[in-house]
Amino acid sequence: MAAISRVQVLFSGAGVVGPSSASFYTTGQVDDMRPALITLWQVFKVQMPSAVTVTIPSSGEVFDSVTGDLTGTWTQGTTSTFPGSGSGAFARGVGIRVLWFTDGHTNNRRVRGTTYVVPCTSATYDSDGTIQGAIITDWTTHCSTYIAATSTDAVIWTRPKNGAGGKTQSLTGVQVPDSVTTLRSRRV
Repeated sequence: MAAISRVQVLFSGAGVVGPSSASFYTTGQVDDMRPALITLWQVFKVQMPSAVTVTIPSSGEVFDSVTGDLTGTWTQGTTSTFPGSGSGAFARGVGIRVLWFTDGHTNNRRVRGTTYVVPCTSATYDSDGTIQGAIITDWTTHCSTYIAATSTDAVIWTRPKNGAGGKTQSLTGVQVPDSVTTLRSRRV
């Protein structure tokens, strides 16, 4: 058994439709990962409208990464809540996608993770409908800093499926694509 802790970043407010979250996993101490996540979302919130509030909880669940069974809980610090600080118009469900890379493979496919930062304000986009280059550069730098701050403990979790056990793969890189993403729904 390998313990894996989940920090589930929650989204709420008039700019969000339905229950919304983004999950981050660690095989190490949440005490190491959670402060780095707070710093990362302080960067992301600049492109998010004030109609969205991001909450990083002070507690969460611990799983067995192989079986997916809930094995316990974690607690660290106090809940961090902050509204988006972007101004201007926005469209619900439209924003930026962050791709997290690993060196792992499962079922002959590279293991990658995705974080959707939606919605984003209109100031996020260039006149050609792509993401502003300065934002891509800034986010890539901050995401790389997040990876370094969490050492090899921040992971992508491939859940158990059809009798095959789950796996964890350490984050090795990040890409912020220069294209707008749409999100029809989020699962909690």
